[in-house]
Amino acid sequence: MLVLNLLGCFIIAQQSDCNDGTLLNYSFSEKYSRKITLPKQLNEISGLAYAGESLIYTHNDEEGIVFKVSLESGEIIKKFYVGNKKLKKDFEGIAAVNDSLFLVTSSGVLYKFNYPDDERNVEYIKFKTFLSAKYNVEGLCFDKATNSLLLACKDYAGKNLTEYKAIYSFDLSRYELQEEPRFLINLDSLKNKFNINNFSPTGIEVHP
Repeated sequence: MLVLNLLGCFIIAQQSDCNDGTLLNYSFSEKYSRKITLPKQLNEISGLAYAGESLIYTHNDEEGIVFKVSLESGEIIKKFYVGNKKLKKDFEGIAAVNDSLFLVTSSGVLYKFNYPDDERNVEYIKFKTFLSAKYNVEGLCFDKATNSLLLACKDYAGKNLTEYKAIYSFDLSRYELQEEPRFLINLDSLKNKFNINNFSPTGIEVHP
């Protein structure tokens, strides 16, 4: 199952029998996919994180508000607030890690907090990284195999990396960002092999 977030709706596509994980194996035709209209307060959500049992976590783009949403109806099952005071940040991704959730800002700051039992404010731990708004982080996911978070940078990749887009890794055992990118996406290769121009990642996920 693949869930895409469009303005005001989810598009849910099923995978075909071929299991190599590429997008070509998902059908977005009306016959093989579903469209779920979301409540108006979810028009400006950003990242997605699977919550199990046809549920998904998502978050507000400009405030620390997290929603638990049904993939069957689009209904908000629960929402809660990160911090005692309203957090106003440019949040660009969410990841579920065991009993915790992480939010990331476009400047690479991570916020860790636990799932609440009810709708309330939750305390958080903040982790600053060497990334900045220049990198423009736009994607976050959990990589279980390496116990790390992957952060996708939309713009700047790093010094002497103008021909690439970078994916950085945040080590969850040491709670620090690795200095070298985990992955480098070669822009010339994308252009030459796939005729893709102006590639800028705005999300990242690990296929299970």
